[in-house]
Amino acid sequence: QFKVSSIAVEGLSRTNEDVVRRELEFQEGDVLEAHKVQESRVKLSRLGIFSSVNIQILEDPERQDQKRVRVRLEEAGQIVLEWGPGYRSDLGVRAFGQGSYTNLWGKNHAASLNASANRRLYSFKDAVSPSSRSRDPNAPDLPFEFQVRANYLWPWFAWKEGSLTLTGGFERWQYLNFNADSL
Repeated sequence: QFKVSSIAVEGLSRTNEDVVRRELEFQEGDVLEAHKVQESRVKLSRLGIFSSVNIQILEDPERQDQKRVRVRLEEAGQIVLEWGPGYRSDLGVRAFGQGSYTNLWGKNHAASLNASANRRLYSFKDAVSPSSRSRDPNAPDLPFEFQVRANYLWPWFAWKEGSLTLTGGFERWQYLNFNADSL
């Protein structure tokens, strides 16, 4: 059995080293076990902030019963933008977009903003016969329906496996009998 004499983390420019070290299943002085090295590699990859994760076990020239560990990382891009047009038979013409920023402050926090809007191709007023009393014929149709949602993720919020997710949003939808704004 070999013990870990040192851990060197390389390749970080935006990420704090403590983010990497908290995901490792071993520390200096621990017995080096293959399954803990593999689990550490998986946990670092799962964070989604590294495009490459490599953990090397090296000889320690000063101590024959110990090994040095080198964690080499390549950081991935932090900004993701997606958008596009679309069509749904019930909602009509749509547009949607999403933007996210990962690894805020180098602490693996993330923020995102999602938005979608649509314009129905038919009017609810036209879909209800004039003799029907289920819809007020003077009620305005919404020109657009939309939804906007913001999210913030704070990993390791209160304990090792815990995280805090804050979500807020605003939406406006048109229904047969009423229009609704939700916050």
